[in-house]
Amino acid sequence: MKNFKFSKKSMFIVFASVLAFCISGCKGDDPKIAALTFSENIDKAWRDARVDEFLAATGDTPEVLNAIRAEMMKLYGENKEINGDYDASLAASTAYGTYVGKVDSNNIVSWKGMPFAKAPTNNLRWKAPQKLDNSNKVYEAYYFGHSSVQIETQDERACLYPQGEDCLNINIWNNKSDANSKKPIMLWIHGGAYLQGGAVSPEYDGTNFVKNNPEVIYASLDYRTDFVGFVNLSRVPGGENYKESANLGLLDQIAGLKWLKENAESFGGDPERITIFGESAGGGSVSALTIIPEAKGLFKRAIVQSGSCTNFLRTAEKSISQTQRILDITGCKNMNDLLTLTPTDLRKVATICSIIDPTGYTYPQLDGITLPFDVRSKLTDETRDGIDILCGTTKDEFEYWTLFMTPEINQTVLESGLYKFESKMTEEELVRWNAFKNSLTGSEYKNGVECINYLSFHTPCRFEAKTHADNGQRVYQYFFTEEYNGNYIDPSTHNPTPYGSIHAAELPFEFGIFESDEFLCCTHEEAIRFSNIMQKMWVNFALNGDPSISNGQVSGVGSIDWDAYTSANDAIMVLNAKGCEQKVDPLKENINLIGDLYWSKLR
Repeated sequence: MKNFKFSKKSMFIVFASVLAFCISGCKGDDPKIAALTFSENIDKAWRDARVDEFLAATGDTPEVLNAIRAEMMKLYGENKEINGDYDASLAASTAYGTYVGKVDSNNIVSWKGMPFAKAPTNNLRWKAPQKLDNSNKVYEAYYFGHSSVQIETQDERACLYPQGEDCLNINIWNNKSDANSKKPIMLWIHGGAYLQGGAVSPEYDGTNFVKNNPEVIYASLDYRTDFVGFVNLSRVPGGENYKESANLGLLDQIAGLKWLKENAESFGGDPERITIFGESAGGGSVSALTIIPEAKGLFKRAIVQSGSCTNFLRTAEKSISQTQRILDITGCKNMNDLLTLTPTDLRKVATICSIIDPTGYTYPQLDGITLPFDVRSKLTDETRDGIDILCGTTKDEFEYWTLFMTPEINQTVLESGLYKFESKMTEEELVRWNAFKNSLTGSEYKNGVECINYLSFHTPCRFEAKTHADNGQRVYQYFFTEEYNGNYIDPSTHNPTPYGSIHAAELPFEFGIFESDEFLCCTHEEAIRFSNIMQKMWVNFALNGDPSISNGQVSGVGSIDWDAYTSANDAIMVLNAKGCEQKVDPLKENINLIGDLYWSKLR
């Protein structure tokens, strides 16, 4: 869900796993295929997988995509070098060039599309980000840079903005009505399942955020996604020179943070008060950055929304199997072959792979280089010391992926996913797991959804929070429960029901961007007030490490006290448009039953 416009992402993902389109005949050792060029191989694989038919079934038709593309193109432009006069009051000087931004009627200055690393093109493809060369030139910073190379679907509008491998860019917004010269900086890392997304998405625009909160600077960046950003090349001939390729997207984020810390003061920011925050894959990325030694000292606080470094990971075996699939589709035999693929080739291969195996093939890898083989050991490592964390989930996370599907398909997917999970459990673990399942009181289908909610979101989040708090660090937890209206048919009752508090449900309130009131369960006035509360909580956390709200900080709202979580108090802030209230975690009993069982998914 993005800005109350419900998409067909679930259809794309679920149909893919259920229908399992055949890609027979695309093996690289087929003599007929070997005689083709790599692009011809890809086009044949596209036809064999019936991609066009598949996309039409999901609603991602050329007509639909082109309509969104036309809207996104209104944001597009190419930043150019400035050789003449410019407004020095809008200029920010760095060692890599001077960047001139734009100012709006609210005195908000934005700088967009500034490169924070060399473009990872040509021989830098699948290489760790390289530091920029110094420059005395002056550049426009008027337009967002390219989105990363990724599949095109209607739910992630950034993918329908011009794509390119030269995507390592950062954007900054500063409300000059607050003249403070050293403001805290909040850096947003976008989600999209590590497959898609981008800072250009209108729902992430920083204008409204700093208009309402002039005491902070808002920033966002892009990083490499899909197999351009997360691919294991160790078994490919020549791949020994690409040892960090499995987690390039994370290394890109670190490079962006280094650039931001180095140049913070030029934009009015405080390099010692940087908070990183993100949702979904962005939340997982933020969480991962807290355990990567190279990121130590680059930020002070982290807000982790519906993500965790202890989940949505993959082993080397899973990662290497994806790499082999890419070689099979393209007919490439070595790194030199892979480097000849065009960005269009890369996007097509990503699309084919998404149809064949949509179950997490681009997740970060436990490679022992960027991410440790044992993540749990890093949760109490000194790398995390001194980092304040705010984290949480939405009540009905997984319902997002069940929207628009028939009850039969949803049930099949749930049963298949849970069977794979349970088949990896020991007998002792199964006893604990069954005790948890028996505690659920909904229909069989609803219980299945709840199982995924706990396994993939609620439990990892709380496990991470507990470990950090028990290690003597400061943690705040939230539970987002605001729901949305809709015509969703509950598979268990076949009756219409609200969409619920689904994955990404907090984003419109967090950024204060409401494109429509159509799906709101609350009134527009309540939505605006709730948005102001959420933003102020996030900003207060960035300012001083405490998200509590003082009386009068938000118009018409009294004080809202938010205690740091401890194992003794199980404190959690329940966020809802009708009111925000600190409680003992309502999921406490089930969380205790599950414990760390979700780790068995990595076996």
